[in-house]
Amino acid sequence: MKEKNAITIFIIAAVAIAALIIYSLSKASLMEQQDAQRKDDIKDILAALQLYQEEEGRLPRIANQFKILKSGTADVCDALVPQYLFTFPVDPTDGYFDDCDHYNSRYHIRLQDGKVTVRARLSDRSVHVEEFWVAGK
Repeated sequence: MKEKNAITIFIIAAVAIAALIIYSLSKASLMEQQDAQRKDDIKDILAALQLYQEEEGRLPRIANQFKILKSGTADVCDALVPQYLFTFPVDPTDGYFDDCDHYNSRYHIRLQDGKVTVRARLSDRSVHVEEFWVAGK
């Protein structure tokens, strides 16, 4: 009987360890996917801003210090959606977009010294940055 209990405990422990490993791997994979989405999002925002600048000859109003791209902070969303972006990109974990009056991308933007910079915080708390130089600067 003791041998049967020991085998049962061993099997339960093995299954629990396997479940923990699978959970850890799936969580890491999800975090990698979310970080890839964040990087793609800020590239899309910059590409849309570049197209806007080419067509309009200027950029929408952008602060010279980092601001969160959200309702009421800049007219970036109104300038880009829907002509340059179908919808405004938002952080996959806690960003939201209803319309340009109700959104929070969780991404940061600034225009300083002739350079537009957009950044996103990644899963490991590091920051990914994409930027472009403004034409004519």
